[in-house]
Amino acid sequence: MSELIKEYKVAPDNSTVCGYPSKYFDWGKFDWKGETYHSQDLQKLFRGLKVNIDSKAPKPWIDHSSQLYYDYLHVPYEWAEHGTIYRVRPKYKAGNKRGKRIITKVQAIEKLDGWYWVVTYK
Repeated sequence: MSELIKEYKVAPDNSTVCGYPSKYFDWGKFDWKGETYHSQDLQKLFRGLKVNIDSKAPKPWIDHSSQLYYDYLHVPYEWAEHGTIYRVRPKYKAGNKRGKRIITKVQAIEKLDGWYWVVTYK
């Protein structure tokens, strides 16, 4: 069987948030473009992290630390009120079967219309 690559727009039905089902989170509170401003100084909150923060939310970024199974995203959530960043992970994982194919790789990519999970099947 040849390799198959499919792209799925990051959404509640194909993602988890901090390991929990996405249905527990209001997806309208995520800042996918890094445009929200916080009313407090966040330098103390993020001291020691490799994130340069003023009061504006950072753009979501990819964490490659679990490359064995998938990429995942760090996305600001309720930034104006709390300055929170959550991990958004794909439900797809390398080694799992989907239909008759085995997932071999899952990457996150940003396109003009948003973030996508790029799933490679064998």
